[in-house]
Amino acid sequence: MRSSPRQFCPCSFPRRAVAALVSIILLSATSGVRAELTPEEQTFSQSLDAAAQAKYAATREFVHRSAAVVAKTVDALKLGRRPAGFDAQYLRDGEAAMLEEARNLSNIALINGIKFTAPPPSTLPPARGDLTPAEVTAAKEMKPEDRQKYEATRTYVHKATAIVAKTANPASFGPKPKTFDARYLQGGEASTVSQARDLSNIELMKGLNISK
Repeated sequence: MRSSPRQFCPCSFPRRAVAALVSIILLSATSGVRAELTPEEQTFSQSLDAAAQAKYAATREFVHRSAAVVAKTVDALKLGRRPAGFDAQYLRDGEAAMLEEARNLSNIALINGIKFTAPPPSTLPPARGDLTPAEVTAAKEMKPEDRQKYEATRTYVHKATAIVAKTANPASFGPKPKTFDARYLQGGEASTVSQARDLSNIELMKGLNISK
C-alpha cells in the first residue's frame, strides 16, 4: 500500500538530492523583483565600458535584491538565480556572506514546498566497488596516503560504472569520498561518474513533489 504524502523534512532526505532538486528549481526560477542601483552606483557605472557596466549592474542589483531577502522585505522565493553577468569584483566587504545568507533563505523557502513519498524499492542490488587484481597490486606499491586516495577513487569509479550499466541501484551510489582524487581517473571515467551522479539524483528524487 502506497503511503500518503507527508511534509518534507530536509534532515530526513539525502542532502545531495535536495541540492540537486533546488538547483533544478533555480534553473527555472525567475525573479519578479528588480533592484535599482543607487545614485552613487549609477555614477560609478558611467565610468565603466559597456561590458563592465552590464556586469556591474547585474552584480549590484543582485546584491540589493539579496539584502532585501535577508531583511525580509522581499519574499525569499523571488531571489532567483545569480545573474550570468555577476562579477565578484564588484562586491563590497561583508556582501559575499550576505549573498550566502540570502541563498540559504531562498533554498529553505523552496524546499518547504516539497513533499516526499518514498519511491518503490529497486530490484537492483547495491553498487559494489571491488578493486580489480591489478588495482590491488598497484595500491600495495603506494604510500599510505596515496593508497587511501587511490582505493577510494577506484572504488567509486567501479560503483559508478555499475550504475551507468544499470546493474546496480543508483540510490546506493553515495556521496563522493572525501579522499577522491581525480588523478586516479582513467579516460572517460569522469563522464561515467557524472552520469552515475545524475542517475542517482533522479532515483533519489522519485516521489518528490513540488507544491508552489
